[in-house]
Amino acid sequence: MIDDIVWREACMLTPSCLMNLYASGQMERILKSLPVAAMCAAMISTKPYCIYSGPEEDVTQKKESVNIQPFVEKNLLSIAAMDRDMMTTAVNISSRGVIDDGEVIPGAIAFHNRWLLVTDNLYTRTLFSQHLPELSSLSTIDIFKYWADMLCPGAQEIEDAVKSMYKRARYMPHTGHRWYHWWDHLRQNSSNMRGK
Repeated sequence: MIDDIVWREACMLTPSCLMNLYASGQMERILKSLPVAAMCAAMISTKPYCIYSGPEEDVTQKKESVNIQPFVEKNLLSIAAMDRDMMTTAVNISSRGVIDDGEVIPGAIAFHNRWLLVTDNLYTRTLFSQHLPELSSLSTIDIFKYWADMLCPGAQEIEDAVKSMYKRARYMPHTGHRWYHWWDHLRQNSSNMRGK
């Protein structure tokens, strides 16, 4: 069970994390399970972030834009604006290494607000830990595992969500993550039961 997360006032979700959760088909339930507010940067509503949405045989045949508006309207997700100080932090971090706006902007916002950052990019996490050690971070799998532990959905529901994240968002936690084997077991169970 995942019970060692030190939650802050809010958690800032990067676009890749949002794509992964959206692809799971359980984003609403996952966001509801969080004990803190879920936030995203305004850029998520201005850039086209997509997941695969084709038929089960080949999901890559079609793409679907990640639509966060229903989650915003239900007060499950809030959009955080960026001020000048946050932009300065983002520029400073970017100058220390090659990092995508989808990572550095949410990181700067999270840092200035003392929120958790949820990102799956190991390079980003390393860069932030070196230059902004006060910034705590989690990954998609931490949020997903928290939902699975707290709401106790059925095994089939969890496996379906894992399979969907894997196929539709190409999400796979890094092999060194503490929940990797749990995740991979679920993914393989799902694939074995229904075929890849």
